[in-house]
Amino acid sequence: MTAWFKKFNSAATPQDWGGDRARVAFQKLYYERQIVYIEDFLEKHSLVFAQAYFDKLKTLKGDGFRKDNETPDIGHEIDQLLNFIIPLDFGSLKNGWEAIIEEHGSIDALLSGVISHDIKEDYGLFTGELYTDILARVEKIQGHKATYGQKEFLFDAENRSEDLTHYRKFDLKKFEEMTGTKLGPLNKKQKVVGLEQFLPFFQTQMNRTETPDDYYSPSVFAEYDKKKKKWQVIVTAYGKPAPNYGTDWDRYILQVNRDVFTGIIKLGDRIQGVSTRIAVNEGAKAYDEYLDATDFMFYNLKSIISDYHKKYSQGPFGEFMRNQKQMLGLVITMGQMVVQHHEINNGRGGKGWSADILKKAMKLGENPIDLERFFPSAGNAYERVPLNSNPLVTFFRQLKDYVDRSGDENIGTLHEVMLDAVGVYGGRKLENKIRNHIDHIFPPVPTRDKGKDQNISGGTILPFLSL
Repeated sequence: MTAWFKKFNSAATPQDWGGDRARVAFQKLYYERQIVYIEDFLEKHSLVFAQAYFDKLKTLKGDGFRKDNETPDIGHEIDQLLNFIIPLDFGSLKNGWEAIIEEHGSIDALLSGVISHDIKEDYGLFTGELYTDILARVEKIQGHKATYGQKEFLFDAENRSEDLTHYRKFDLKKFEEMTGTKLGPLNKKQKVVGLEQFLPFFQTQMNRTETPDDYYSPSVFAEYDKKKKKWQVIVTAYGKPAPNYGTDWDRYILQVNRDVFTGIIKLGDRIQGVSTRIAVNEGAKAYDEYLDATDFMFYNLKSIISDYHKKYSQGPFGEFMRNQKQMLGLVITMGQMVVQHHEINNGRGGKGWSADILKKAMKLGENPIDLERFFPSAGNAYERVPLNSNPLVTFFRQLKDYVDRSGDENIGTLHEVMLDAVGVYGGRKLENKIRNHIDHIFPPVPTRDKGKDQNISGGTILPFLSL
């Protein structure tokens, strides 16, 4: 029994569990099992850098939870890893290893990027310190000093990780410790204060000392956070020039999509993001902006991703990427419907159909939501990946949670109609899998956010660990 489960079994309140007891127990067991599978796969194929990054990730994540208070913090990276590892192990990419390596680079580089894509942003780490840490872990795993070629490989891997890092945030104390300076009092009326004098220091830390160009424009500035009532320093390689301080999404998107590996990694990251942000409860406006940025990133921007589909439609990633893009289009479209149909915690009125109109349309025998353009490709994405890590399942599960908590009839009806539409165009088998998984493992718990103990009946836990 792990230390976490000892703590879990002795916990006295739902707050100690991070959410409802049965749901948290399943999630923890599920992801611990996936960790074993991932580690076995990486070791079996001698992917030492991915092993080292994964070991570092586990150390950083610890026993924390994501914002839904029931999914282990490491679940995000595990879900994305399974999306690549399972096709490489059993599915469409199994026979494409050599072609992937020949055309794009090593599998170790790809999986290292998946594992490390958020590390620098989440923990404020920089290339130098992470390089030293990962190199030591690699040498420990393989039992001998790294070769020159391995050091070069890690240097490239760190650059790819840097490309995926949108920004880093530090409180003033941490910033002053890093730079060895004292900023002194900052004027709150300014809201944003430029700190250009620290650019050379952070450019070196990011290993980005080259001249700024269309893709790269480093920026350092302090911003007052009204919610937290304190200053934070933001360091980004994708900044807007003074005096319009901020991060430049266009530059970031262009940089990410210059490399096929980073483009694919970001594609999977955004699929997960669109599917999970309903649980974050940031409000309709924030979710809508996230959807728009994602749509722009992969559909409206002429990027290497679009070019890749045209040029390499028969290549090792051709079918894989087509399926992924259709899955992204599907969850974006459904997410936009959610924004249109309800008030997400901020009082903004919905613009969609009422529950009555949706019900009347269904009674006529025709589903009013057209998702045909996304299938069958979206249904083929996440092949053989356990349902609990499938973003389509996550989307409907978290939307149902929102309905259970809020009692929003419009969204409750929309949830049912969208899921039925998935069945119409993706097949009833897919729809039933989603329904059965949610109903058996995640039964409704309307008051789970209020800190009350819930006795769940009818939820089967252990048999689903093998999914």
